[in-house]
Amino acid sequence: MSSAAQEGAAKYKYSFCSAIHPFNAAPFDAESSDLASMVHSAWLDHRFGGRPLSITRAGKTISTEEELKHACALITERDHSNNDMRTVARQVIREMGKQE
Repeated sequence: MSSAAQEGAAKYKYSFCSAIHPFNAAPFDAESSDLASMVHSAWLDHRFGGRPLSITRAGKTISTEEELKHACALITERDHSNNDMRTVARQVIREMGKQE
């Protein structure tokens, strides 16, 4: 597989600490090919007391802990009544200048 094909196949990796031990435990990881799903997961973890740490892809940082905190704040400010939360996450990703 060429490096270009590998890059296209690379999934986003979201690292976080659970609400049970947000500062004292080894982080967990989740993977998806959809950046909006990872940002949505970060928002859910943040909302329920977890600690979103980063999103990476192919070893490169896409969003740092501070950027995820900012994204979570932006998502929380939105009117969610008419939107799927992944749609809201996509809007925030675009506003922050992140690639999907």
